[in-house]
Amino acid sequence: MSGVVIAKSEGEKKICTVWVPEQFRGQLVATRLMEDAMEWLDSEKPLFSVPSFRKQEFQAIVKKFGFQLEQTVHELYGTGRVEHVYNGTLKTKIDA
Repeated sequence: MSGVVIAKSEGEKKICTVWVPEQFRGQLVATRLMEDAMEWLDSEKPLFSVPSFRKQEFQAIVKKFGFQLEQTVHELYGTGRVEHVYNGTLKTKIDA
């Protein structure tokens, strides 16, 4: 397996997970997975979030697709975690 992308279209068009094993990184696998997910979602700017500890890792992808940072959420997915949200906003516990 060269990589995995998980996307959801119920309620929001969001790319939830992109993962590529180390031996396939640098070979445009993540780019192709993102393109496939965006085509499936029928959106050039789907919701996309990245935790702080992986933000640097996804910087090139975010730039390549012109994603815009619109929200930074603290502790939505765990204590001490910060999530950077592109192309929209996530509902927080306060919003629910």
